[in-house]
Amino acid sequence: MQAALIGLVFSGFVGLVFGDLVRVLLGVKSAFASAAVAADPERRAAMARVFGGLAVAFGLVGGAFGVAGARGKPRVVRVRVPIARLPAGLEGTTIAQISDVHVGPTIGREMLGRVVDRLNELGPDLVAITGDLVDGGKPEEYAFLRSLLAPLSMPLYLVPGNHDARDAMRAAFPEHAYLPPRGFLQYAVEGLPVRLLALDTLVDGRGHGEMCAERLGWLEARLAESDRPTLLFMHHPPFDCGISFFDGHKLNAGAGRLAEIVRRHPQVERVVCGHVH
Repeated sequence: MQAALIGLVFSGFVGLVFGDLVRVLLGVKSAFASAAVAADPERRAAMARVFGGLAVAFGLVGGAFGVAGARGKPRVVRVRVPIARLPAGLEGTTIAQISDVHVGPTIGREMLGRVVDRLNELGPDLVAITGDLVDGGKPEEYAFLRSLLAPLSMPLYLVPGNHDARDAMRAAFPEHAYLPPRGFLQYAVEGLPVRLLALDTLVDGRGHGEMCAERLGWLEARLAESDRPTLLFMHHPPFDCGISFFDGHKLNAGAGRLAEIVRRHPQVERVVCGHVH
């Protein structure tokens, strides 16, 4: 089995990476300036101007690269996912994951249209969008997103992220019968070579994610129903990724129990996340 991952490099990712560099530069500026102050106040002021200018420059370059990436050609990353118990006749099943499309001010018809066209060229068995479908959770954003996704020629499954709004999301896609009519947007997809379980990590109004007792209980009950090979789809990663901002806004609650549940259910083959762009 393989997953075709459509890698979209948005401004958030590059901006955050450059943001870390900016923080390093500012830290260096502070250290050097403090060491120099006793000897030469004028030297301190000059160094502050130099490092401050470098910080601004890095920020501007990072933003420019981010915007360029958001408007560029979609990049495909192919990841082969070995599943030991998958019947030989089902080898080659392909899942395409896209994530964090943030339909809104920066991403619109042109960019997502290219992604949809590329997906139709690839011809995967299904597409999963792992959160942050829109930027502001507004009904009009979801209506626009729906129109952009309409040309997709394969089944589509939606997972909420921290920029999404549950009620507006389900109202915009009424034909997606797998979406629960109320409560958390968690569901199981059956009838495929592997079983898909979608998890809702959204915390209203917050950037981090959570798996509360109710959501974790739902997952445990679904895993108890079948030992078929299973993939979990969720927005917030339950582990550090190495980017400071996202590490502070990952799955901040419930990750420990989630790990315990996964360890006790060996049919879980992979956990597929978004959020990190």
